[in-house]
Amino acid sequence: MAGVWRLLLATPDAVPAARHALDELPEIEDHTRGVVELLTSELVTNAVRHGSSDPHESILFAVRCLDGDCVRVEVCDEGSGFGQRGEGGELLEPGGLGLLLVDALAARWGVCPGRPSCVWFEAEPTLH
Repeated sequence: MAGVWRLLLATPDAVPAARHALDELPEIEDHTRGVVELLTSELVTNAVRHGSSDPHESILFAVRCLDGDCVRVEVCDEGSGFGQRGEGGELLEPGGLGLLLVDALAARWGVCPGRPSCVWFEAEPTLH
């Protein structure tokens, strides 16, 4: 099981840094990589926006390849957390739709209870 992890400052620069860390896993299939990159961006953005209000806090980003071409991503922050849900804001309003994308595109996803606040998803190749 190959994997990488990063401890990132909770700033907007964390989003591209997490995406670039995915480059260290060339075994992620091309048709899965796009979904993993998009959902990684969404979860890290949520951690920056809704995690701790202290910009000196960190975000833990971890990704690993599991058996059968499955990729698991975990994003943890110092925020107070939330329950798993798939609803977002109004469709015509900016923002608030990240978890809807996760719910629609991930094979599985969830929230680990307690602190730190951790959200994870798994992506698998789709059959064409």
